[in-house]
Amino acid sequence: MMLHQFGKEFRYLRVRWCVLLLVVLLDLAVQMEWVLPMRPLGTKAYEGVFVSSGMLMRLLLWMVVWWFMLSAPPEDGGGRGHVLTRPLGRMNYWAGRLLVWVLLVMAPLLLEITLYLLLNGRPFSEVMLGVAERAWAAGSMTLWLLPLPLLLRGWERYAVIVLVVLSKESLFPRVVRMTFEMLNLAYDSPQVAMEFGRNVQAAWLVGLLVPVVVLWHQRRALGVISRLGAVMLLMLLQQAVAASALFANSFEEPRDPELIRRLTAGREVVIPERERRFAQGQETGDESDVVSWRGEKYIELSALASLKGMPGDLVPQWGATTKTMKQNGEVMPAPPEGERMWRPLLRVGYQCMNIPAAPVLPGAKPPGLLTVDVNPKVQNLQTRLPQPARLDEAVDLKFDLKADWARVRRLGEMPLKAGARFASPDFEVELLEVRPNMDGRGNRTDGCVTLVYRMAARSFEWKQDLQPWFPHAFIMAEEKRLMWQFTVHSGYEQMRGANLGWCRLVLQQTFQRVLEPGTGVTAENLAEQRLVWVRPEYLGSSRHALEMKDVTIGKYLMKTDGWPESKPAVVSGNPREAFLKQVRGLARPAEDAGREEMARYVAEVYEASHVFKDRILRNNEGDMQWPGNDQEVCVLLAPFLMKHPDLFRAALQRDNAELTQGVLHEALLQTGVPGVTRNEKTGGAMYEREAQVPGRPGQKKMRTAETLWLASWRPDDLDAYVEAMRRHSDEPLWPLLDDQPLSADEVLRDYPKLFDPGDLRWLMKRPDPKYREKAEKVTREAFEQLPAVVNLDRDHERALHAAVALGMPEALDWVLRGLAFKEDDQVRNASVMMGYVAMFGPTDTGMPDAKTLRQFLHDVRVHGAKDYRYDAVKMTWKLMPERP
Repeated sequence: MMLHQFGKEFRYLRVRWCVLLLVVLLDLAVQMEWVLPMRPLGTKAYEGVFVSSGMLMRLLLWMVVWWFMLSAPPEDGGGRGHVLTRPLGRMNYWAGRLLVWVLLVMAPLLLEITLYLLLNGRPFSEVMLGVAERAWAAGSMTLWLLPLPLLLRGWERYAVIVLVVLSKESLFPRVVRMTFEMLNLAYDSPQVAMEFGRNVQAAWLVGLLVPVVVLWHQRRALGVISRLGAVMLLMLLQQAVAASALFANSFEEPRDPELIRRLTAGREVVIPERERRFAQGQETGDESDVVSWRGEKYIELSALASLKGMPGDLVPQWGATTKTMKQNGEVMPAPPEGERMWRPLLRVGYQCMNIPAAPVLPGAKPPGLLTVDVNPKVQNLQTRLPQPARLDEAVDLKFDLKADWARVRRLGEMPLKAGARFASPDFEVELLEVRPNMDGRGNRTDGCVTLVYRMAARSFEWKQDLQPWFPHAFIMAEEKRLMWQFTVHSGYEQMRGANLGWCRLVLQQTFQRVLEPGTGVTAENLAEQRLVWVRPEYLGSSRHALEMKDVTIGKYLMKTDGWPESKPAVVSGNPREAFLKQVRGLARPAEDAGREEMARYVAEVYEASHVFKDRILRNNEGDMQWPGNDQEVCVLLAPFLMKHPDLFRAALQRDNAELTQGVLHEALLQTGVPGVTRNEKTGGAMYEREAQVPGRPGQKKMRTAETLWLASWRPDDLDAYVEAMRRHSDEPLWPLLDDQPLSADEVLRDYPKLFDPGDLRWLMKRPDPKYREKAEKVTREAFEQLPAVVNLDRDHERALHAAVALGMPEALDWVLRGLAFKEDDQVRNASVMMGYVAMFGPTDTGMPDAKTLRQFLHDVRVHGAKDYRYDAVKMTWKLMPERP
């Protein structure tokens, strides 16, 4: 009777089955590229909408499969064959239906993947794995459809297919994400093409509810809306389960948790003070609104954390599982994280590809390898803290941390030329095109290199080489010891066979700053460079405790109070005149206006100053390109300095020292602080006065200062000036003006803050060896912690320059290679000037002149570190004369 039921259904479904076979055959042809082969897209492809033929074919296949599974003879509506003529037992009926599923649906799908893998030359073991995975995946998407013909009728079956297809990629993810965010649950929707494991597991689980709904309908008939709604609700539930943390993909399993457990045991978490960043949180939706939590702002901590003594090729990503803040003995509740939560596995992979990767790259590489194009300030710990009651008082922080560890695996390498190939048992790549000085849209962009690849890799659920982290390419110039690792996917990604175990892709990527002066790479010698392929692998996780004592958050914090953002218009022409015109057009508040109105005005002036910052540029001879000054603007702002000095302190910390210093000078002159007069030469404020020496009756001292300085790294000096104006006394200025030499202990204490080469040279000449040993140790440790990038930010660059002054040849080599990137018109660049001082010391007049710096830039392009000799007595370098 089972075969009889199968024969009856086959006769009814034979035309539909022919359609299914035709679609399966067409899908195989598309995935094999017999039809619609993948090709590099031209620039005109960006003018329209690109749709992946492979993905469309997969969608069509599953729609036809679902249509076939929802089809049943009209007389079988009650769940028994021939209910109107000759009743059939339910057991035989469902056995016949199950045979239809196995022979007419599963068999063609399994045959397709078998042929696909064999035609791609995959080994027999992978063919068997592919058949097993296809049965597991296709079963979850089709088996539970067997009872649905008893629930849905006629047009309802077509309506369900259309509604599911339209909602699966837009409505369902949006609803699920909003729900998860409201419940503060981790949300991560799996990729349909590459990450089907969680989808399949969720489908098997939620599919158990389908027979329940059908049985309910047979006992209590449901209306049309209820039937359609029940199916859509089950699909929404499947989406939610797949996006939750209930299931994990098999490729998320750690590769070597025992190694991580052994290496991390007993090690201390280290966060250097200069690698900490505290900021007040701002809402992503509206930059002008500050996020509140129970009426208070939160503090965002970003840091670069490490485990002391861990091997350098292991990369961690940290997260805080618990955190406690105490101020004056009071425990403050931590705010909720609030941001989108990711599975930590994805974050540590991102970390591997965005840190300066030269130190963690395994295999053969030239010594002193540096990355050109990544940000040196990469943090691996981000968490939210409550804002303490007082930002200027110390707090104690305690964290329970979890670290996820990854290691970069080197897949192989190939020449950087079209036609080059690399193949391994699980990964293949062919370089189709190399486009020098061209971006992804085909526009000429000097310095860029755009590459087009054809790639293939295993994409089984249990043998996955494309997930969770895609293979990544680095360009390596071995002769210059440089590497480019940051890429932009600059073309549409075409994909075939993602769900068939052997995924093939054509993709396009653009590298920036490859063909720039100083790199040694040109369009002519690109083929001599190497393309290195790497991929991170997740090793395992570890847990640690961290305490940070006596942390004054206020000294790190850029306060957002009263510092709104504005975007003034940019006009062409003289930037100094444009700046004045912009400021004159602003509505200046009255002297008795509220703080908010003043804050808005001050912020708008400073934002205009930033936009028109070119007005302060100097040419190579040191002369102003746009003569004039900002005195008129400073006069307008000076009255507000006395009322709200915190606004100007924030501006000073934002590195607006020059304008803030001008405002201070006008405020000092307007308030009439004794001894402060206008310097006729510079136009700023100067100080000169003979005053009584405190504690020494009858003894007077002449104090003078040609300029009253402000610096962004010494914001506390502004407080002394403000106090002098409030008291109408010059006494608060005396500690700033008295040039009292610091003791060796004080210099050594402050040296790690700025790594000044002059302080280092002074310490290394002290008679007591403890100062020399400590200064050298601190310098070498700071050098070892530097991110291996060509162009460092100013904080890291100071430590590099100190290492040069110490006589480290590897530091000199680093500096010379970085300076080789500078153009001739950048002789006044801070890196150029400070690099010169680090190598040769200051000149008799202080900083070197333009002529000296031009010659210096010429020398660093021609000579390497081996051409310089170090004078250990003077602690300077000397360029050796060329041999005849």
